[in-house]
Amino acid sequence: MTTRCVRLYRVLLILCAVAVLFPATAAAQFTAVDLGTLGGGFSWAHAVNNRGQVVGRSATASGAHHAFIWEAGVMRDLGTLPGGSYSEALSINDGGQVVGWGSIDEATCALLWTDGTVRDLGFLPGGIWSFARDINNAGRVVGESLIPSTGYRAFVWEDGVMSELPMRPRAESYARGINGRGDIVGAYDSGNGIHAILWTKR
Repeated sequence: MTTRCVRLYRVLLILCAVAVLFPATAAAQFTAVDLGTLGGGFSWAHAVNNRGQVVGRSATASGAHHAFIWEAGVMRDLGTLPGGSYSEALSINDGGQVVGWGSIDEATCALLWTDGTVRDLGFLPGGIWSFARDINNAGRVVGESLIPSTGYRAFVWEDGVMSELPMRPRAESYARGINGRGDIVGAYDSGNGIHAILWTKR
């Protein structure tokens, strides 16, 4: 082995030793970014899409809690329903559609924000509350609606129609996520505790 090869070999051994003693970590590749608030002393981010848009909830200067969307260094207030006092954004798809919930009077309503316009998604028949938890890129929304006679019932909302997801009678159910194919996940009361559940299209 030539002198040059010996030196190169020694350098490689040193580099390997350094890599073992001081391994690179995934955390070292991240940079923390403070997204700020809407003027109050609190904010919480819930979801981020593939475009880097972030949604969540923040206190305003008046102390109210409003849904926000953050993009390219700017946090924007998504507002509430007209006359509403509270809103929270929980998910965003790659088209920038945002879902969550808000309160008005004594009701809690599932909300959809599209291009800055907020829409009340309503309730399941007989329902008095609803919460939107997730939205996929096709615009399908999932969540749950509270029906006094049966409890919480999972729903899927599409093209203006909210439909209850199948579940045995009187078993409470909750939908928390939906993928691009329309598969939905959540949980239900099995009678022996809360169990995870997957709803799939046949």
